[in-house]
Amino acid sequence: LSLKDDVAERVNAARLAGADHFMSSMNMHKFLDMLLCLVARPSEASSRTWVDAFLYRASAMLPPAKRMVLNVEYSVSQVSVPTASGSEVILVGFIDYTVVVTNDVKTARYFLNHPGVRNLAQQIESVLGFFVVEAKDRDVKLDDHVPQANAAATKLKKTHIRGTLTNGYEWLFLVLNVNSNGKGASYRISDRSYSAAPQETGVNMVIPDMPPDMIAGILASWIEHGCEDLLEDDWFI
Repeated sequence: LSLKDDVAERVNAARLAGADHFMSSMNMHKFLDMLLCLVARPSEASSRTWVDAFLYRASAMLPPAKRMVLNVEYSVSQVSVPTASGSEVILVGFIDYTVVVTNDVKTARYFLNHPGVRNLAQQIESVLGFFVVEAKDRDVKLDDHVPQANAAATKLKKTHIRGTLTNGYEWLFLVLNVNSNGKGASYRISDRSYSAAPQETGVNMVIPDMPPDMIAGILASWIEHGCEDLLEDDWFI
């Protein structure tokens, strides 16, 4: 997956989205500046403070009619998944974050109080998007984390699941595609990681100007269309 050529225009539009929300683009940058001076790095636990900031910003960028519910430490119960070779594998584990998008207030309230995948599967017709986030330290293998997304897709009977793998600074974006016969899956991933890492300017570290808004814009779009394949107006081709 590679970004389209109109990324500068998309970033400008992303900055304007949710401008009257508490987590506007300006306030996201202020929040990241605070984290830079407050939270020790690096560790998987501390990386989640950065992930939280971007997810809060993405929630503010969604269309007003759509409700987002964030779930931390999402447990995927054991599921048997057929493979393309005819065998079966057992998938089970944890996803660091999952995001559910719905346009129904009652459904959103239900997921706030009943976050389990079994409850989600029962209400899946009311779900517009399901998105997964794995917040890990540096030098992790993506293949180690895709199976959990595959297990969630199987449980929810979805053919596509979008997600991201991040350490809070660098972000990789992926689309999981379950094979049409339900046996096995493949995924496409961004051609590189996109970084919002602080930059040195003499004696100080500063948050870069454009990358945080770009990452937040991609996240908002990725979350809104979490159960869909790439669309014509997506950030990536």
